[in-house]
Amino acid sequence: MIWLLLTNWSSARDKDEFSLERVSPKSFYLEQLSKAVPVTLKSFLEESGRFAIGGWIPDYQEVIYPLAFLAKQPGTPFTGDQRVLNAALRGGDAICDAQYEDGTVEFLKKDGSSWGRIYPQRLLEAWLETYELLKNQLDAKRKLRWESGLTKMVEGVHLQIVGRRNPLLFSGVWREDEVIWGWGNFEVNSLSAWDGLNLFRAGQIFARPEWQRDGQRMVHSALETLDANGFYWPEFGGPSPSQQIEYLQVIGLYYEFSGDLAVVPYLERGL
Repeated sequence: MIWLLLTNWSSARDKDEFSLERVSPKSFYLEQLSKAVPVTLKSFLEESGRFAIGGWIPDYQEVIYPLAFLAKQPGTPFTGDQRVLNAALRGGDAICDAQYEDGTVEFLKKDGSSWGRIYPQRLLEAWLETYELLKNQLDAKRKLRWESGLTKMVEGVHLQIVGRRNPLLFSGVWREDEVIWGWGNFEVNSLSAWDGLNLFRAGQIFARPEWQRDGQRMVHSALETLDANGFYWPEFGGPSPSQQIEYLQVIGLYYEFSGDLAVVPYLERGL
């Protein structure tokens, strides 16, 4: 989930000279993020605020968070860099531009096809964290616009979680029948877990206790879907390493933000 900024991960170190025992994880990841900034900025279109790589999809805007992080984090090559900061700000504006009135965006694929409207999980997480980092640097007009866009997107996620799904969202892509994501009648999967995380985090950022409560409830629902032996999440039949990482990432982030000790045994068993 380091998005576009880890494009040169594979060439970062010759395996013969690389040893985790000699590396500070924080320093290593900051170095890799920083190395990828120049190529990322080459994809940035100032006029639209989009990060376009042979075309554009909304997911590409996730890169605003690591850019904002590097601009705000002390001791990076881009600390206080106005070009990097501007790209993050204009990138957030581009998300607003891409939103429909209900806060959804188009689920575009790299081949140019559209699968309909969605509330994008990882893009929302990136936008929320970018807002939290930069909110004191947003001018009044931009701050109001970002808050409006974020609130619409988060409230759409909230309504979906409590069983009042936006009828304009895409359906029938993964399964023939409609899935109602309300308690007692919904399918828990990694995407619904991301929704729970985002709802909880937005509740913290915007001081909305009902969002925190229902977001936590959804994350806890995901915990209970571990297989009978309690070691893996059985989405797509499992065990699947990629899905396991997906759940661990969501639950790990939730724990980072919440300090909720109830999730620790699940993280340990999942690992």
